[in-house]
Amino acid sequence: PASSIMLKLFDDENSADIVFQICEQQKSKSNSDRKRAKISTKKLYHAHRLILQHYSPELSALCATSDTMAPIIITDAKPEIFRLLLYYVYGGE
Repeated sequence: PASSIMLKLFDDENSADIVFQICEQQKSKSNSDRKRAKISTKKLYHAHRLILQHYSPELSALCATSDTMAPIIITDAKPEIFRLLLYYVYGGE
């Protein structure tokens, strides 16, 4: 079925034409009262415009201005949550 084909394409770097870079900033744990440094976690997820256009208009709209494989940077989501969202868009449960 088509859903199993879409799941095989999930995060497939070779066939993807969009890259999302999810950046999560975390405060470091320190015992001092100084400003706490932020540690940034970056994770890349590969996707396909066609699938996003049909199944996630919101994510597709983020990609509308990008014609290259330059990463689309998202700073207000946790990487593991974004991965689950994208997996759902590709037909995962």
